[in-house]
Amino acid sequence: MLSLSVSSDAQTTILKVAGELDLFTVPELKACYEKLKPVNGRIVFDLAGLEFMDSTGVGSLLTIWKDLQQSKLPYSVSNLNEDVYGILDVMGVTAFLGEENFHRL
Repeated sequence: MLSLSVSSDAQTTILKVAGELDLFTVPELKACYEKLKPVNGRIVFDLAGLEFMDSTGVGSLLTIWKDLQQSKLPYSVSNLNEDVYGILDVMGVTAFLGEENFHRL
């Protein structure tokens, strides 16, 4: 099960992702992101509640983050637990997109 919530102010949009991000729940994340577009200001992906993520989940987040970079929109990923950070790090996502965008718990 995946839980998504969005909050925003004039400068920042926060997308909280909790639960499991996998083959079955990725469409929910993609639909939520598409509703956010166009994003005004910084978007923060709060992954504090993310308990599980498979390669499909990593791929979907990578696609979203690359889209933001190509659009020159600022973003960051916050509250990464060690397991989720480890997955992203081993797959080279943090190095590819820049360590400065990823913040652990």
